[in-house]
Amino acid sequence: GNDGSTGSVTNTAKVQLSQHVTLYTIVPIMAGAFARAGIQTVLVETDETLNTGSKYDDKRIVGGTIGLGYQHDTGGGFVRIEAGYSRYNTLELTSTTNSKNKVTADLDGSFGRLSIGRSF
Repeated sequence: GNDGSTGSVTNTAKVQLSQHVTLYTIVPIMAGAFARAGIQTVLVETDETLNTGSKYDDKRIVGGTIGLGYQHDTGGGFVRIEAGYSRYNTLELTSTTNSKNKVTADLDGSFGRLSIGRSF
């Protein structure tokens, strides 16, 4: 019978980004200012425990990035500050156990970066 209690179900889903690679070029504009453009790829690794029993494979996605910044050269190195925007192709995952269950996500965002490096 119905004892008046309610059941609960816990679903968990996590993603981790790994193997992130960017190929880019920096184009000097003037007096230390630069523009940066590139292509990038990242592996989206899924880890889920769902009441539906659905499982999702990992997927590699590609995208692009643009930015503007300023670089100050020092004796043997540099300091660089940059602001930019990155966007990836839409992530689309279909459950390996039920093709009716799908996940889609748009991955994009702005960034700011401070880099300290050495020129070789």
